[in-house]
Amino acid sequence: MNVVRKLGRDKRSASSGTANVNPRRDARTVGIEHRNAKRALTIAEFCARYSIGRTHAYAEIGARYLPAIKVGRRTLIRVEDAEAWLASRPSLQNRQQGRGE
Repeated sequence: MNVVRKLGRDKRSASSGTANVNPRRDARTVGIEHRNAKRALTIAEFCARYSIGRTHAYAEIGARYLPAIKVGRRTLIRVEDAEAWLASRPSLQNRQQGRGE
């Protein structure tokens, strides 16, 4: 019950699963989330997100398959470029057909 009070909900809304929603507050929150969304990833973040190693990431950058930018000493990859890179990768079915299997 203390947790419910700290969250600013009464017993009825907490037990029914509905929270008091303020539409104006939600609209402002959406704008804040949009502004706080990451627009670029570090190499470590990119590798973690797409489950590849640093060596492979740098190889893709070097082969110009994956665009990257430098900001000081940091190498960054724009989220849009990362998504385009992922979409450009051949699917497993296409790779198997290319080998004649």
